Amino acid sequence: MKLSTRGRYGVRLMLDLALHYGEGPIFLKDIAERQGISGKYLWQLINPLKAMGLISSQRGAHGGYILGKHLRQGDPPDPGRLPVPGRLRGRPIVL
Repeated sequence: MKLSTRGRYGVRLMLDLALHYGEGPIFLKDIAERQGISGKYLWQLINPLKAMGLISSQRGAHGGYILGKHLRQGDPPDPGRLPVPGRLRGRPIVL
């Protein structure tokens, strides 16, 4: 399966959040610097990932992004909300 750039960057964003899990909310600019991805590009990926419940945000001075609740608790995600690359474009794809 070939991933689009949005799909690859979405996976890298999720991986970075998982690697830094337990450190509290993570700023998007920190993820962008570590991954070598434009912060503006990552910003475009945030809303679809939040809508799928894969990440959560916390506002304020100590805010940032963390893994979604079901990923933190180890619960299996809803199959209709799986993080497949087509979902980042707003269209589900069949694998």
